[in-house]
Amino acid sequence: MISRALIAIAGIISIILATLSIASINNVEKSDNKINIQLIREKVKLIDFNVVENIGVEESDTIIIHNDGVALFDSKDRSEKLNINTNDLAKLKSLVLESGLMYIPNNEFNKSTRDTFIKYTLMINVDSEKKEFVWIEDIIEDEPSSVPPLLIHIKDTIYCITGKAELYSIRCS
Repeated sequence: MISRALIAIAGIISIILATLSIASINNVEKSDNKINIQLIREKVKLIDFNVVENIGVEESDTIIIHNDGVALFDSKDRSEKLNINTNDLAKLKSLVLESGLMYIPNNEFNKSTRDTFIKYTLMINVDSEKKEFVWIEDIIEDEPSSVPPLLIHIKDTIYCITGKAELYSIRCS
């Protein structure tokens, strides 16, 4: 009698787990999340006036990626409209949505002690949820960084899928 009850309970639990896993697979496949991404890269120089320090932006560019795969690249020299292929857009969306990026607290990472550095701002809108990350990368690449590697990977992916990686010597796989 006890063994029949255990078998019945095990059967019910397995049916419930199977139902839940099928429901979660369907939710992933139907990911109709609207996502917009903006990445700003600024080459910054600290200007020292003895008493006061000021920050000057020497170069700046912006990449905006819309949910439909249209991307805009804007820099001092040029503005371009780009189309991102469907596979690359799906890869970027899954990277943002499934990596846990939206759970990283908004924070400024890695304050620089150098006079010249690169400042990145990544703004992500997923449906009605917004996240903004600001981080600094020193121009000297050998120094350790407190920036989460996921942010750097997403930045590199954005430059690779928009064809702008060669501007900053980013290697695409």
